[in-house]
Amino acid sequence: MKGLIIFLLLLVAGGEAYLLISGQSVRIWRTEIAQGEPLNVPGQGDARYDALVCRYFDGFNIDYNIYRHAEDNIGGFATCPWLVDKK
Repeated sequence: MKGLIIFLLLLVAGGEAYLLISGQSVRIWRTEIAQGEPLNVPGQGDARYDALVCRYFDGFNIDYNIYRHAEDNIGGFATCPWLVDKK
């Protein structure tokens, strides 16, 4: 049991180190927003189009990316990218 706990702690620490060194962020949450609804993102108003609000963890903070939503992946994204580079 002690070995399993140490393994899991090393795994989490390795994932954190990867995010910090690589400069990438991993998706932790996504929300679909219809046109006219509030985006619920600091500094943003209402959605002007169907949108995906994607929350990413970069090792330090939680960041938000807003993408145009399109179910068919034409003119927008059907889902949020799993990993993104920091801006």
